[in-house]
Amino acid sequence: MKGGDTVVLHLKHPDPALTASLAIFNSAIMPQKLFEAAPGASEEDKAKAFAEHPIGSGPFVLEKWEHGTEMVLKRNPNYWQMGEDGKPLPYLDEIHFQIIPDDATRILKLQAGEVDAAEFIPYARVNELKGDPNLNMELFPSTKVTYLTLNIRPKLKDGTENPLSDERVRQALNYAVDKKAFIKLVTFDVGSPMHSYMSSSTPLFYSQPAYDLDLEKAKALLKEAGRDGGFEVTAMALAGSADDSATLSTIQQMWSQVGVKLNIQQADNATMVSHYNDGDYQIQTGYWTDDIIDPSEITSYFAYFPTTESQHSGYNDPTIQELYTKSQQEPDKAKRTDMYKQIQEIYVKAAPIVFLYESPLAVALRKPVKDFVQIPLGNNVFLRAHLEP
Repeated sequence: MKGGDTVVLHLKHPDPALTASLAIFNSAIMPQKLFEAAPGASEEDKAKAFAEHPIGSGPFVLEKWEHGTEMVLKRNPNYWQMGEDGKPLPYLDEIHFQIIPDDATRILKLQAGEVDAAEFIPYARVNELKGDPNLNMELFPSTKVTYLTLNIRPKLKDGTENPLSDERVRQALNYAVDKKAFIKLVTFDVGSPMHSYMSSSTPLFYSQPAYDLDLEKAKALLKEAGRDGGFEVTAMALAGSADDSATLSTIQQMWSQVGVKLNIQQADNATMVSHYNDGDYQIQTGYWTDDIIDPSEITSYFAYFPTTESQHSGYNDPTIQELYTKSQQEPDKAKRTDMYKQIQEIYVKAAPIVFLYESPLAVALRKPVKDFVQIPLGNNVFLRAHLEP
């Protein structure tokens, strides 16, 4: 492409999610010649090589990337946009992203002034950090949902029978969670109950009762499933995550009231991802934030089997598969809304996850940091961010 060229897309069918998809961060303009010059025999190889040293048209350029440790971005001197003050954007010369998995360490570095901002602040620390005179504790609106992913396959990887393959058991586990108490204990009233697998701010969200607390119903379902004698399940949690620990220890107590013993297994992120992708787990903590302002993406992961085998849970409902395929080609908003309503109703009944809560994005900033924004999709915007004396 050259300057002034027009791009025409020829589609096999209408795509109602096209404009939302084109607005996503990974649909950015890339230099074709440099992409083609990247090493590799195939386009896939070239894409991997290019991604290690990307060149784009945004306000910052990649200076250094040490995987799992640090990423350094520098100001793009050729960026086109001007600020309201008439000065060229961005204002920052450099941004250093440090990967600090442990919550306590990350917050200590922030309080000591070793970093200027910290994401993923545990909700247990929000009120404390609000009272720190050196910090601004921000709760940005989001599409974030927190849940437990359930492996619903009949047998686990080690060959043992999996009680979570029974829909009645999964429903019982959901009925045994007191969401109001859970949100108070874990999010300190920052969150709100989930009513679908998608957040209430996702387009075409359908609000429905997603398992209010009912211990008697939970016990009856377990008895019906032949599990009233009690059983054990194991959940993997991210080591060093205060939110994960609080989530599972609270669930552990709640499920014990219906005779279910929850074992908690700590693991690092790489181990959790590996087991998750291989379907080698029983329960995992999880959260999601949308990448696009359309329900097709999150639905493709949570409920459409071919994408990731329904979020690596093994969940596969034929009606959902048909509805989702049709929704990807349906330009009529009313018809599409009804399709997603049906998908969400079927999904909630099947309960391949434990529905927990929606929550804002918790970011703590040192006082000199101004005009940093984290959008509801979870992306950080540093375009106008700057430091004041």
